[in-house]
Amino acid sequence: MEYLLNSKEKKIIICSDSRSSLKAICKLDTDNKLIQSIHTLLYSSVRSHKSVIFLWIPGYTGLSNNEAADRAAKDATLLNDKYEIILPSDWKSFLRPKIMSQWIRDWELVPLTNKLRNIKSTPMKWVTSCRNTRREEVVLARLRIGHTLFTHGFIFRREEPPICSECNNVPLTVRHILVECPKYSKARQKCNISSQMEEVLKDDENSVQNTLRFLKDINVFNSM
Repeated sequence: MEYLLNSKEKKIIICSDSRSSLKAICKLDTDNKLIQSIHTLLYSSVRSHKSVIFLWIPGYTGLSNNEAADRAAKDATLLNDKYEIILPSDWKSFLRPKIMSQWIRDWELVPLTNKLRNIKSTPMKWVTSCRNTRREEVVLARLRIGHTLFTHGFIFRREEPPICSECNNVPLTVRHILVECPKYSKARQKCNISSQMEEVLKDDENSVQNTLRFLKDINVFNSM
């Protein structure tokens, strides 16, 4: 491009099959150093009374020299010339999907005995985690990891683990409160609470609303 813009021609047409690149050049407000350099060249060309037109062409579709062009592009990657420094934004686009794929593979190896892994099959963001109030976000997050102040506060108080007052010698856990204890069976029915933990705490707005309402009905929401 620099060679073209420094030529003696007064009208220059630059053809590209990369629509995204052309759109990026159209954006005046950018942090991309390469795009900024192109803007500088374009500004210089305008001051030199040169007309520059960018033309998008849809790849090599329908052209007989398609294979030759592909071979030339591949051969260019084998050249030993000095390359430009890769921009951070380009590295980010390249690395993000690879990191995400590795994260998913690692998550699948987490045993189902892990409380969060038991109800969450992927590490992707759950939209229901963002609530209207900070208190709801805290309670929901604690329920999903299986550790709440109500069930695990004994650790800070250096006491024995709590036992359900309704069930003999049954530890008081998040699972026990949400799906097991018969003491709250009517409240569960009223709030449409499923008998499966993955359904009670899944990324579904109706399920989350039902769960939070259930905790408020049994008067433990503020203790979580």
